Amino acid sequence: MTEPHPDFEYDLGVDIARYGDDETVFTISKHNMRYDPVKWLEIVYIQNIKHKATTDIAGRIIELHRK
Repeated sequence: MTEPHPDFEYDLGVDIARYGDDETVFTISKHNMRYDPVKWLEIVYIQNIKHKATTDIAGRIIELHRK
């Protein structure tokens, strides 16, 4: 993942898997508020993981939020 740029706003999205073979997916998207944010959105980071405890998922969310 690249360093955040001050001209952009970033959004963290998480789809948390609970049971079975589903995967938890983390995404970070960016958009530039100086332009029309409805016209484009860029996914700058995506990660999927399986079979992790809820506390591990929470820790990863905190880590990504801090970045």
